[in-house]
Amino acid sequence: MSSFRTLNLLIFFGHRQAIASLLLFALLTTSIASVLVTSTLAHTPPLQIPSYVYITAFPTPIGVGQTISLFAWSATYPPTATGAYGDRWLGCTITVTLPDGSNKTLGPFESDSVGTVFTTYVPDTTGNYSFTFHLPAQKITGTNPQEPVTPPLLRLELNT
Repeated sequence: MSSFRTLNLLIFFGHRQAIASLLLFALLTTSIASVLVTSTLAHTPPLQIPSYVYITAFPTPIGVGQTISLFAWSATYPPTATGAYGDRWLGCTITVTLPDGSNKTLGPFESDSVGTVFTTYVPDTTGNYSFTFHLPAQKITGTNPQEPVTPPLLRLELNT
């Protein structure tokens, strides 16, 4: 019975209009069906994706009272970041170990769209300083969480 109606449509509207009407009907049907399907996350529990972070300082060597630039980054960029929009790595810190063994924390910082953090530091005494970049665990909507990462120390010796 339906093939008879289709044949009548083809005769009544002509081939082009009938084909266009059927295609439009199929497109609307699949569009409505795709909207009604609920989205779900693919993994339970979420995947644990390892990451690595790095830090460098320049210029070296420097003296007391001179500014050193610190550049820290993650090997993985925030997956939803696109230019000025999207998520960033949040709560990043840099631990400075002073020559006397005490620690000073710089930050917290928010990364840029490719997962980098820039800051400066001015040492006030001579000796060895260590810098460690910390990226806390991240949970970004629609993505798997980022595990916390701490790399090896970057050691600098300051000359007078």
